[in-house]
Amino acid sequence: LSQWHDWCEKSHATLRKIKENLKSGGHIKKGRNPQEPIQLIIATQRPIQIILNMISKMESEPVFDSSLVTSAIHYRDILLIKMMLSNPLRVNHFSIMTYANDNTGNLYKNENGQWRLRFLPDDFKNQKGAACGPYDVALSPWLYHDIERYFERYRSHLYGADTSNCVFLPGKRPGTKRISCINLTPMVISQRVFDITKRYIPGCPGFGAHAFRHIVATDYIKNNPNGFQVAASILHDRLETVMKEYAHI
Repeated sequence: LSQWHDWCEKSHATLRKIKENLKSGGHIKKGRNPQEPIQLIIATQRPIQIILNMISKMESEPVFDSSLVTSAIHYRDILLIKMMLSNPLRVNHFSIMTYANDNTGNLYKNENGQWRLRFLPDDFKNQKGAACGPYDVALSPWLYHDIERYFERYRSHLYGADTSNCVFLPGKRPGTKRISCINLTPMVISQRVFDITKRYIPGCPGFGAHAFRHIVATDYIKNNPNGFQVAASILHDRLETVMKEYAHI
């Protein structure tokens, strides 16, 4: 065991050295601009409106499914997109998000009937910076109907609903053994968002879940020029980071 740890430490040190040499030599470069797929969206005065139009198309699309699995996936996706627009956290948070009837999950309903979302500092990538405190915010009433409809009518038809407390679940997989930790992984969520945006936004090549953070922040700052602090709060990020990222706006 000690030899294994020694080998791991040596390998880690070697890889760090290689990375430092590549970085100092200018060999590590960004392959593409991650905002490229949303350039036409964030170039508008109200980028959020394009997402709202997409949601309207999703909601108006008829779904015919006697098994309710397709319907469950459809309304799961609507709730997912709406929550990403309302609370543009990182995709991992939507993957690990939980709900429990006793209100011990990340998504919960308080004694006043208000839906809220909470995460611990450890759940955040930047826990040593802006996310050093807990995240506990009220959700927009705009989401209430979608949340309650999803839990009352559709979530039970998704894979793992009887054993997992994750909010967002995949479609059923016949013949597959259910496990307690089933959820939608960050990669699967991003791919799903890519497919949805490509399908419902005219001329859009599709984009992943992280783009919602850029769309929401850009919209707010464009329409509130002194709103960097609020944008930082929305993203649960450092003011300095947001100012650096969106100063060009």
